[in-house]
Amino acid sequence: MVKGLVAAALIFVAAACSAESGPRVVPEEKVEDLRALPMHVGGREIERGGESVRQWPGTYFETAFQGPVAYFRVGHGDQILHVRADGRILRTMIKPQAGLYRVDGLGNGAHRLTIEVASESQGGPTGFGGFYGAAATKAVAVAPRGRQIEFVGDSHTVGYGNTSATRDCTEEKVWETTDTSQAFGPILARRYKADYQVNAISGRGVVRSYDGAKVDSLPVAYPFILFDHATPVRDPTWQPQLIVISLGTNDFSTQLHAGERWRSRPELSSDFQKTYVGFVRSFSSRCDRVGRDPRDEGSSASLTGSRFRVQGSRFDGGRYERGATAIVRARVGACDGPVGIRLSCRQPEPGLRR
Repeated sequence: MVKGLVAAALIFVAAACSAESGPRVVPEEKVEDLRALPMHVGGREIERGGESVRQWPGTYFETAFQGPVAYFRVGHGDQILHVRADGRILRTMIKPQAGLYRVDGLGNGAHRLTIEVASESQGGPTGFGGFYGAAATKAVAVAPRGRQIEFVGDSHTVGYGNTSATRDCTEEKVWETTDTSQAFGPILARRYKADYQVNAISGRGVVRSYDGAKVDSLPVAYPFILFDHATPVRDPTWQPQLIVISLGTNDFSTQLHAGERWRSRPELSSDFQKTYVGFVRSFSSRCDRVGRDPRDEGSSASLTGSRFRVQGSRFDGGRYERGATAIVRARVGACDGPVGIRLSCRQPEPGLRR
């Protein structure tokens, strides 16, 4: 009996020690002689004041190293962060304090550490201060993945409130339950081991935002690293094999109000089609297979030859669906079914056809 109790106690102690020695994410006040680890960034960002500053959703930061401990620095701004080690979420940090954090208990082997921004940041940009290791930590090069996919859209692409258990939410609750890492884009990208960007803003449309809000439409905001229009995007390393565009819900889901620039729904629909054509064709500079539309003398390269797929909805009596289909059929390329505008800039790899 006594031996059995002693054995049970030893098992309990061993289990407790094992739990304590597992991976942890804890604040760290100060550590001497830390060295910066290499970092790979997924998403748009700009260096400011020693931080990587970002605002578009779905940004992620990665490093690789050998050793049981690594550090990262959280920058300014309210954000929700997932801390992943070797693909597993160790901790979700909601509005963490800016400062240094330690990830320990990882074991002595090689590890990949990822910080994912889960929340949307319409109110302002946030910062990330990079990864660090002690002198004994061996840095490992972080190679970008061989595939790149870009997702352009609105709240459906962001993952607006996608973890909420109810539809009755305050603005703060929506913010807390939005998790872009669980939206369809990042899930698809992880499935195919691809780097990804989510360039989407909840509530925005092609020409009109939700309920006529006076904010930038998605095509107006899209060319810039942050929403302040200060710095255009120029990243020659970002050449996605696949671009998925899903827009238009916010243009048509609410009634026009007095004072808006469209006098009727048909006028809005016409503006929507014209602007959407121009926006989609602006992606042509990335594509390998481009041609010139003979109907538009002097126009920039069109996307003829690329593959598209149109996503429509039944808003406005089907006008949005018909308009999106017309964009592809009339000006951009062939349409292969009613499920999203899918632009393939390069010949897709066999694995992406599944």
